[in-house]
Amino acid sequence: MNSVDNLTLSLLMNKTKYNKYLAQTDPDAHKEKQEFIANLLQNRRELLSITNKLIENPDHSSMSSEIVDSFAIYAKELINHLQEKKKMNELEHVEKVEEEEVLFGSIDESKPTTSSFWSKDQIVKTNAILQTIPKSKRP
Repeated sequence: MNSVDNLTLSLLMNKTKYNKYLAQTDPDAHKEKQEFIANLLQNRRELLSITNKLIENPDHSSMSSEIVDSFAIYAKELINHLQEKKKMNELEHVEKVEEEEVLFGSIDESKPTTSSFWSKDQIVKTNAILQTIPKSKRP
């Protein structure tokens, strides 16, 4: 399979299904990936310690220039990711507020005043059933 097909599969497939597919079709690549994950977990404390040192001092002189350069690229990508995530959250919030405004809008809750077309008197409508009940027995 060519690299474009591999890239397409890796990006479009579910991660667990892709790992199963990779284990079946390319056991060497699957084994290499599993070893990498195991090494990450095994060296977790040291990796975090080095990362913290580079965050505090990005031009750390005791680190090789390759590590410092790689960390700079990694940090820039993470910062871009976080900024994009923040923008997406803000846009989702704005869209949600706008959606609520569209759904409910501004409801005019004032009672309409009904006035007579023929005089300036206000028309008061009463329930026809209440008019049939004597005033002394009305609720």
